[in-house]
Amino acid sequence: MKKILILTNTDIELYNFRREIIQALTKRYQVYACYPPLGDNTRKLQALGVTCIDCPYLVRRGINPWQDIRLYRFYRRLFRQIQPDKVLTYTIKPAIYGGRAAYQAHIPFIVNITGLGSALQRKGWLQQVVVHLYRLSLPHAQKVFFQNTANRDFMRAHHLVTDNYDVLPGSGVNLARYPYCPFPSGNKVRFIFVARIMRTKGIDQFLEAARFITARYPTTEFHVYGWCEDSAYEELLAKLTEQGIIKYHGQVDDMATAYRDSTCLIHPSFYPEGMSNVLLEASATGRPVITTDLPGRREAVIAGQSGYLVKPHDIADLIAKIEQFLHLSHSARALMGKAAYRHVTTHFDRRTVVAKYLAEVKR
Repeated sequence: MKKILILTNTDIELYNFRREIIQALTKRYQVYACYPPLGDNTRKLQALGVTCIDCPYLVRRGINPWQDIRLYRFYRRLFRQIQPDKVLTYTIKPAIYGGRAAYQAHIPFIVNITGLGSALQRKGWLQQVVVHLYRLSLPHAQKVFFQNTANRDFMRAHHLVTDNYDVLPGSGVNLARYPYCPFPSGNKVRFIFVARIMRTKGIDQFLEAARFITARYPTTEFHVYGWCEDSAYEELLAKLTEQGIIKYHGQVDDMATAYRDSTCLIHPSFYPEGMSNVLLEASATGRPVITTDLPGRREAVIAGQSGYLVKPHDIADLIAKIEQFLHLSHSARALMGKAAYRHVTTHFDRRTVVAKYLAEVKR
């Protein structure tokens, strides 16, 4: 069998958002996945038929030249050992260093730009460095998949891609795993936050809104789901849970049930992501969303119909949109949820992503 090697920076997103691609590939190819470290989802990936390889040199954040050189050399050795027929990369460092190593080893590779990363957000020397690093790999890729048009336009403006790209509907959403659920009845309004707990995901804005809204609207609840990537938030979340302002659930495997029991998803993220998966999942379940007016978020929302868009970092605007939602009738909220469901099922079906990947791998 031909061999496919997947390079990424975590097993969580690989299993949660690429599972259907992996299932399709393992029927036709011998599939390897390399990421750091071999975490809780490794056993699940192995059950799908994937050979998992630990990558000790990939540090997700920051640019350390010596560490990144070691990562590049690790990929070179890995390619000689496995001799893959094609390489798939997700996230920034696998795209740069894995893509460059694949190019030099004459192995076709496919890149997925899951977001530009904070280094490319602002003009300056760091942006110039990262653009230069991307130039080592992207022009040589068989295909570069983008998750939103803003990321595509940035790469085109810097001449990092020519005609070797396509735009996917994010990672798509598995409509069978997140089916439409009737809108919850009763007067209780449950707002949920679903993300890694870190500043750029908008957790501070969510918690500030929770303090304000729960003090004025006693029928509201604020729930937080996700693991603390920034451990500094652990004590704060525990304190706010004890005070009754929020309910912190930690990392939960069965998110479909959490979406079903919710009234609205609040996602005030300003993280430079390709496409927010939680927006797609909540919308597929039939829940309205309130999120920031930024690439990777605005595409998932029909403003005023399936949810609301807010200004990044603007707590006053976020609170205003939450109150606007609270002033709607129950039937108006339910119609908003149905609009979210129609929008996502029409434009963000994961089967579209799987089909494009299979076609590109075969090519």
